[in-house]
Amino acid sequence: MSSNKLHRTFPPLDESQYNLSSQDAAFMKKLTGIEDDAALKHHILDIQAKAYKVTSP
Repeated sequence: MSSNKLHRTFPPLDESQYNLSSQDAAFMKKLTGIEDDAALKHHILDIQAKAYKVTSP
């Protein structure tokens, strides 16, 4: 009996794709409590990298 596992591939992380609208930034700042734009970007990219590690084979 063969195992049919779904194999997902994800594009590599690309920081240049980070682009929050002012509405999205306001939402994320309220959600995280992080007001500094650079710190918020770092936080979001860090969470994204962690998510990639969990979902990568």
